[in-house]
Amino acid sequence: MQRSYESIRSFSCVRQPAAVVALVLAAACGPGAAGGAETSGGGASNGGACEVEGAVEVEVARACVCHDGAWTCAERDQSDGDDHGDAATLPVGSFVRLLFVVDGGPGMAGVQRSLAEGADRLVRTLGARGFAVAATVISQDAGTVGDACPAPAAPAGAPVFESCQARLSDFASGPDTGPDPTAACTQVCDLDTLPEAQDPFGGGTFAGTIATDPDGATAAAEAVACAIPLGNTGCRFAQPVAALDAFAQDPPALWTVEGPTDLVIFAGDGPDCSANDPSIFDPNGTKTFFDDPNATEPTEAVCWNAGVVCDGDPAGYDACTPADLDAMGAPTGDADAAALVSVMQPWAMRRSWAAFPSLYGRTLTAVVGGFDPADPAADPPLSKGADPGFAAEHGIDPGCTGDDVAAAPPVRTAAFAGALHEGGAATPDPLHVSACGDDLPDRLTPLVDAVEAARTHCMPAECLFDADPTASGVQPLCAFDLIGTTGADVTPLPPCTSGEGAAAVPPGALGCVRYLPGEAAGCDPDEASVAFRVELADDAPEALRLFGNVVLGPCLAGAVDEAGTCDPSTPGR
Repeated sequence: MQRSYESIRSFSCVRQPAAVVALVLAAACGPGAAGGAETSGGGASNGGACEVEGAVEVEVARACVCHDGAWTCAERDQSDGDDHGDAATLPVGSFVRLLFVVDGGPGMAGVQRSLAEGADRLVRTLGARGFAVAATVISQDAGTVGDACPAPAAPAGAPVFESCQARLSDFASGPDTGPDPTAACTQVCDLDTLPEAQDPFGGGTFAGTIATDPDGATAAAEAVACAIPLGNTGCRFAQPVAALDAFAQDPPALWTVEGPTDLVIFAGDGPDCSANDPSIFDPNGTKTFFDDPNATEPTEAVCWNAGVVCDGDPAGYDACTPADLDAMGAPTGDADAAALVSVMQPWAMRRSWAAFPSLYGRTLTAVVGGFDPADPAADPPLSKGADPGFAAEHGIDPGCTGDDVAAAPPVRTAAFAGALHEGGAATPDPLHVSACGDDLPDRLTPLVDAVEAARTHCMPAECLFDADPTASGVQPLCAFDLIGTTGADVTPLPPCTSGEGAAAVPPGALGCVRYLPGEAAGCDPDEASVAFRVELADDAPEALRLFGNVVLGPCLAGAVDEAGTCDPSTPGR
């Protein structure tokens, strides 16, 4: 079967980095001192005579190799103060921001309970891997559907971070709750109130939680699990696209800082209803998108019909894809004229965002919705008529069913998540999780591996000198420096040892650089030869763990012959 919906990834956004950081890691010419090569002493001079063929010298701001009796060096001009040249800047990658975009409407209690359990495990696992974590929750009720729902209690996109124990009245009996409607909260949360979180960048508090070490991650995990269950009495027309857009336009200051890896997790059981034109829900209007022209109130079928088009036999569609349709049902190329918020032109939406700056960090997404529990990465089943009651309510048959949930295929939400996702070659697609699977709590943990992959930075280079041709991949010859806030204190940053994580940091160093073959690190082989990762010591300052930068300068080049072929074993001149 043809793929039922496609991710839209054609937007990009360039922003300026944060102006204030406590420490900056700078690479004089990363990735650093080559594995397998011994460093010689003595003060090499570019072009000066040397005696030991292949000898390597790594100094602050340059690295040299002895070749044919003369030193060949990669170096950059370095002025006084904090000016370290025009080197590219990349993040350390040890700070992760999580945003949960949760549907609080009917049918969602069981999904919220499972999502809370999964979020708890996700935060604990990130903490155990040495990541600092910040997290918050927003509701998918963005107030865009007019009179179809009461006005939301909180402004669109505003974090809703309070203990579900304080809002047990928001849970009502239904097929998603079992005999105790409040169990979605009480089974995952025993905190009456949640502690205030301190913003380490903007100062003051923010509505969320933050942890900078594994012990703190335990408390943060408990807080997230308490905040996610929003109840099941909210608006039945979920608006995840509009909610995320509202959050991103006016986010907490912590979400405007450049560098962290972002995880955005959408969780719902119906189609996206983010509306540009709320009149499409009016039972006294044209009813263009109503399944039943005699209906006296709208259903979620309006959302499906206004934002998705399907090809083929309704008994088994060939494909269903997002579409921009105007209020009369005609296709339109004008996003402002579309009945629902366009997911066809997300790059236009992102121009107004203050959150998720993408110059250095990565944004990874996940969608919890109507996917096959046995294979959530595959296309969900797409048909109309096999379950007439569900289709009349939602516009499509369920993508999955479980003991306490039935969920529609999240076509628009998945496409939007795909457009937001910037996982690189190692994690090119968003994570899809079935809302109906009993294993939902375990299905979020692959995001940890995606975050790990995002810590590895690919280095574009046409030809690099390989200081150890006997080892797999390219071991480039470079020099990394640790630079203080004033730029006056410059300390070489060593290569990592064979250990993992903080265990690889040599004694006495705050961090180290690990070098990886580009292909093994998931780099595009046409654009990158090598990759590197910065590891931090356990006692590295909190400010460095939260936000440190690697300034990446030139490496020693390999020789390029007249035909343009790279010889990585011979230094270029």
